[in-house]
Amino acid sequence: TGYDNWFAQDLNNAHFVSVGTYYELVPAFQALLAEQHGNLPKFYRAAEKIADLPEKERTAALNRLSPATAATSNIVR
Repeated sequence: TGYDNWFAQDLNNAHFVSVGTYYELVPAFQALLAEQHGNLPKFYRAAEKIADLPEKERTAALNRLSPATAATSNIVR
């Protein structure tokens, strides 16, 4: 339950990569939230600043937040 619509689609690699990327980056966003001491408005502002960066800088910023992500990242281009 809850996933029926998602699995009813014609799934392809792009669907699976998006899920993998999401889970790969969770530790970085958890670290960003911790840096903001759990303050969600500050977290959202910090996340927006990262989102506005060019792709390579954005990826580097997220990798710096989560060393484990940097070591295993498949999204660095």
